[in-house]
Amino acid sequence: SIVYSFEGGFYASDQFSFGFEYTAFDLDGDLVTENMSTDLADNLNSIFEIAPTAPNFNEGYTGKFQDDYDLDRFMFVMNYEYFLKEDITISLSGGLGIIHAKQSVKASRDADGDGTVHSLQTLVNSEADDTVFAYQLGVNFGYHFNDGYTLYTGVRYLASSSIDFNHGAFILNDEDVDIVSYDIGLRYAF
Repeated sequence: SIVYSFEGGFYASDQFSFGFEYTAFDLDGDLVTENMSTDLADNLNSIFEIAPTAPNFNEGYTGKFQDDYDLDRFMFVMNYEYFLKEDITISLSGGLGIIHAKQSVKASRDADGDGTVHSLQTLVNSEADDTVFAYQLGVNFGYHFNDGYTLYTGVRYLASSSIDFNHGAFILNDEDVDIVSYDIGLRYAF
């Protein structure tokens, strides 16, 4: 998954900078399960609270599950930059803020029970969101081309408090954002 991040701020000294950062994530997942067992079908009907009289997951059917997360993070960040050489730096960063998470869940089964996914019947199609506290810690190395431009690469640990997705009929609790991000970018100072 590719992450987009934009940061703006100012240098409080030659080594300390402060600013705000916006980051956008989009994470998708698909799973197809063929010849569903009775236990799996019963568990899915229970989790999604599908009534026995409604079209539901059945033994022997094929199921398709799609899960999509969109995460928008707004953060106050602080960076400490140390010059290892005249044009090479190491930077330590930290930040506090919020993350808005949106989850889309879609669960389908083959419509005719023949075990194929050519004709799907959607049983669950739901979206839910939550906004929670978030933080980050990071380290990166930079190469200063001149006073304005720095090419950098590094790693960040991004985390949040527990996110609860309330889909009405079902609730997914304690979904934590816990990501290690590998960064490469270009900074411009003016």
